[in-house]
Amino acid sequence: MRRSDAKIALVYPAKLSYRLDLFNILQTKYGVAMYFGNLPPQRSQRYSVVQRNVIPHFRFMNMTFTKGLVSTIVKNRYKTLVLLGVNPAYPSYLLSSILLHYIFGVKIIWWGHGTLGNQGRLGEILRLPFYNLSHKILLYSEIDTTDLFNYGFRNKTRTIGNCNSLDSEYHGDFYNAHSKDLRIVFVGRITPRKRLQEFISLLPAINALRLKKSQGQIFVDIIGHSESNVNKNQGNVYYHGYMEPARMKKILLKAHLGVCPGAVGLSALHLAWYGLPVIALKNDIEHGPEINYLKDGLNAFFIKEIGQDYLIDLFERVDSLPVGTINFKISCRDSVLVYSNERVAQNIIESLWD
Repeated sequence: MRRSDAKIALVYPAKLSYRLDLFNILQTKYGVAMYFGNLPPQRSQRYSVVQRNVIPHFRFMNMTFTKGLVSTIVKNRYKTLVLLGVNPAYPSYLLSSILLHYIFGVKIIWWGHGTLGNQGRLGEILRLPFYNLSHKILLYSEIDTTDLFNYGFRNKTRTIGNCNSLDSEYHGDFYNAHSKDLRIVFVGRITPRKRLQEFISLLPAINALRLKKSQGQIFVDIIGHSESNVNKNQGNVYYHGYMEPARMKKILLKAHLGVCPGAVGLSALHLAWYGLPVIALKNDIEHGPEINYLKDGLNAFFIKEIGQDYLIDLFERVDSLPVGTINFKISCRDSVLVYSNERVAQNIIESLWD
């Protein structure tokens, strides 16, 4: 690579756990200076507490402010600054970007979904000027670049897609997990929006029917925090709660499928990286942009609705395919290489060095 003198700094509200690998690559391989607060954008997000290179973040009236952001960038003579995507809830980021860009000539990079939020016309008034002052905008997917253009940001050469990242990555060899039984994994926060209870409530009846037909049984491993008291093992359903990556990896490598019964997000691509096609709804619900990277029969199996007949048909289809074999897993993982942390880090750095 080139331009070791680029002097790039990244400031983020917290050192989020799901981006640790990406942050580490950007820092150790490409020399990006990292500054974090200890206040994640969402209260439920896991993060690592930092004690060095801290830029304090604090909340007041549902807005997040910082202390010392401008002075840190100016003092260390950084030429490029990467910030969390344009958001009126972070007024210090917005004001700092104006000062640093227009007075000190720092290149401002926004990193996020690239939306106008939920404020309608007010969102355009608040956000578009900050998008326009940016040097580049790092967006989570290629679809976001089109959406931002439709919102009114006309300079597509400054938008860079596919800058989200996987939670963690498996770089070892897959082994053959193909079997008569099917093991399914859900990873994420257990909320009503995820519709997980609807999915698992149908499994006892489906398993009973499969037993009569001498078909394999279906097991479900659920990894993640529950917002309710639904966290006890039930029949073939196992609740693990939060798990460290090393323990979670063992479960993922033994599984055959993932499941995202509600809105599809980044967890679907994380499961696909481990060779697990995800069961997902292909309908008009408000999926994240990650839905566009799911291909039926490759890294996903789509159903029209969460219903017993739909799931019976799906599982019979899965039974007829080599799901869980090494070659199937490799093909599934290869379909989401664009989101690997190495690829995303390279994509980010090359766009900043242009």
